[in-house]
Amino acid sequence: LKPLLRACTAFTCAAVLMASPVVVYAEDSVADLEKETQDLQSELQDLNEQLSSISGEITSLAAKIESTNKEAEQTELDLAAAQVNEDLQYQSMKKRIQYIYESGNVSFLEILLTSDSMGEFLNRVDFVSSVTEYDRKMLKQLQDLRQDIDQKEKNLKKQKEELDAMK
Repeated sequence: LKPLLRACTAFTCAAVLMASPVVVYAEDSVADLEKETQDLQSELQDLNEQLSSISGEITSLAAKIESTNKEAEQTELDLAAAQVNEDLQYQSMKKRIQYIYESGNVSFLEILLTSDSMGEFLNRVDFVSSVTEYDRKMLKQLQDLRQDIDQKEKNLKKQKEELDAMK
């Protein structure tokens, strides 16, 4: 019985010795897995922070797109109104010039020289001056309006390019 007990004890000791490195290996493996899990959690947290940041940027960009859309719509309305105003002023100038040519080739100099008295001459000078000043003013307004329309068209084009870039 003693030899059998000794053999079993020897066999058990051998088995324990053989299992011992496996346990150490398992402990090393657990430590490595815990470290890897910790690294992955850290990476996941970084990715969540990046996602949050990108989400904020998307929200901000969406607000900018909406704002730019509204500005572009307003610019289009302003442009349409300016073009209508320009057309009205152009038609008015055209009618004025047409009237001048259809009523005869009466020049301002002829109007002044056909005055019968000094008072009438001064009145006509004032009238000619007023008409000339009005014509210049209307022409200047038409030119300014044309420049305003050109500027609004450029702004609209720029806004649309910005909008496309943001999208």
